[in-house]
Amino acid sequence: MRRRNYYIIIGIIIILIGSVLTGVLVPLSNRRDFGSFSGGSLIEGTAATFNITQDVTTNFATYHPINVDYTPSIPYKKIPNNLVGVDLQGRSLTSDLRNLLSEYGFALLEGGKYDLVDYYGVDKGPYFVSTDICLHLFHLMFDFSLKLIEVTSFYDMFNETLYALRSDQITMYNTIGDPKIQYALERNIAYLSVMIYFLADDNSTIPTIGESLTLTEIDNINSLTWTSSAIFQYAEMFELYKVRGHYNDHELLPRYFKAMMYAGRMGFLLQESDSFPGLAINQTRMTLLLLFSFNTSVELSYTVMDYWEMLYDPITFYVGESDDLTPKECLEIYEDIDSPSVTELGNDSLILEYMNEAKKYRKPLINSIFLVDMDDYQNKTQSFRLFGQRFVSDSYIFQELMHPNVIDRGPPIGLDVFSVFGSPRADLHLKSEESYQNYKNQIDKLRNEFGSLNETSWTQNLYWLWLYTLFPLLKPASSGYPSFMQSNAWSDKALMTVMASWAELKHDTILYAKYPSSSWGIPPEYRGYVEPNPEVYARLSSLLQFLIDGLEGSYLSYPSSFHSKLIVLKSIFDRLIEISIKELNNEELSDEDHNFIIGFGSQISNAYLYKYEEMEITKARSAIIADVASANQIVLEVAVGNPYIIYVVVPDHRGKLYLTIGAALSYYEFNHPISDILNDEEWQQMLDTSPPDLPEWIIDNIPIILQSTSTAVMIHIFRRRNCKI
Repeated sequence: MRRRNYYIIIGIIIILIGSVLTGVLVPLSNRRDFGSFSGGSLIEGTAATFNITQDVTTNFATYHPINVDYTPSIPYKKIPNNLVGVDLQGRSLTSDLRNLLSEYGFALLEGGKYDLVDYYGVDKGPYFVSTDICLHLFHLMFDFSLKLIEVTSFYDMFNETLYALRSDQITMYNTIGDPKIQYALERNIAYLSVMIYFLADDNSTIPTIGESLTLTEIDNINSLTWTSSAIFQYAEMFELYKVRGHYNDHELLPRYFKAMMYAGRMGFLLQESDSFPGLAINQTRMTLLLLFSFNTSVELSYTVMDYWEMLYDPITFYVGESDDLTPKECLEIYEDIDSPSVTELGNDSLILEYMNEAKKYRKPLINSIFLVDMDDYQNKTQSFRLFGQRFVSDSYIFQELMHPNVIDRGPPIGLDVFSVFGSPRADLHLKSEESYQNYKNQIDKLRNEFGSLNETSWTQNLYWLWLYTLFPLLKPASSGYPSFMQSNAWSDKALMTVMASWAELKHDTILYAKYPSSSWGIPPEYRGYVEPNPEVYARLSSLLQFLIDGLEGSYLSYPSSFHSKLIVLKSIFDRLIEISIKELNNEELSDEDHNFIIGFGSQISNAYLYKYEEMEITKARSAIIADVASANQIVLEVAVGNPYIIYVVVPDHRGKLYLTIGAALSYYEFNHPISDILNDEEWQQMLDTSPPDLPEWIIDNIPIILQSTSTAVMIHIFRRRNCKI
């Protein structure tokens, strides 16, 4: 009884301490001196310094950049202690919040809402329109449009393509008696049957030819564990077939995810190597036999190749080109060796001739196959893939910054990507990584590589343009910007926004991106403010128009009612460009401008309130997660957590200060076992029960108040704060 009373007393003391502390994060390394901030500039010659100023015509649509012209001219205004003289616009603040706002001009607060749009209600308010909410809205539209196309077009086309291929492969199996050809055809039939099974979710779709191989491979995929493929024989990370991203949002999407993941990851090896002895000859034969079926009719006058292009091209528009050889390229190699007949494919000499010719073709830049020895991985893993996962710049950066390119470095860090692109803050936070042999050399090499790219590279698809859209946020603010932006704390807050938007991008494209092993005229009741980043809104507007034009120019059909939602969101971004330029030029905002801002919640609801069957643009929670790289059975998880409320003290054109309120993205990253890859639902549960620590560069540099009821969390933060003093 005495010991129990002792624990009760200790518990009461802990609760009292926690209730006093309330979990305030006060950055010690970013204490600011108003009026003397010099945040520096982007790293010279890097990708983020590049600016597209003229129209760029691509295979999908024309990218129309919006060139913005302004001179930041907001006079410096010191924020008074305890916010004396600041119009709080009816808000009551805790002393902790007052102190942080006096010190930094802004503060983040953990709120009780689960989606950023929830912080912008349909009622008017003193809203701070953040770049976070705008980037989040684009993510919602990008993600929903991709889901819509997958459900209404891709699913059926993929299924019909596979059925047509398999039917022709079975016919060939029954008519060609060569044992080597039959051996290869049996594996092709099993390969196609695996994907057909997952799309149909029905055992009755499995033919007797290759049945045992098919069933074993299905078991491998469902086991979600690392093991050797029954059909391809090399080891595969079947953990990656766990359904995640947006692929639990419709009954067809989990099936499509597993089938397309298999089509994207499993490669038909085209080169012999010590890593895969004896496999390449048969898998090259499998490739050629499969190519013979691409002239098969699917529907009316359409062939398998036509259907393949109708699937491949839109995915390229969203994400990019395959990192591995495509059917078209493999057919070119076939023609290079004088197009032998199908019955000649039992001849090993002919297969070796094809393999030798293939060496002249491109090699993968990203390795996604498990290798014991990574040396010369590009030659070892050259392969044909039916719908190979796509080359994306960030995965390539990760590949170049892991072992063996950087000796003994395992899973990378999300900041690696934006350090390469030119962020001075990301570069600063990664100084400790330079202890890895060759890390700095690789960073410099990658900066030169990406810094030399032109507008053709950055407009090649939506993925690359999304990254390009984030670049203005990497540049620290300078004189003439509002005082709340003139600090390292704000620069890091902007970097957190970039990282979170990038995590949303990785989440949306997790299946396709290759995995290396974000009433008018009435005087306003409140004063709101638009985060003055006109370049970001201009690039978002151009990016959204590129999406609209690309979809309109394709054969894909999607509801016109959704098209109108995209138009509404573009008009909102265009309006934000105008208002943010006025702010930076220190011009007076009109009543119409103010009413647009304080009615922002109602404006954006016209864009995001939409439903197709059981799918909606918004979800109950904006917290999402994506695994983006792996090393030694450990994956790097990047995630958006629950949104923050952001309080910002903003000036009007006369220098009067107002308190505004908006929403901000949160960002997490952590290493996690590949055997337990997280989907969105599991990540949200982790957030609610045992959330990981925020990245140290966020904890140390951004003013955040954690409103946690967990005493353990408060004491943990208190300990970290005190050990740094």
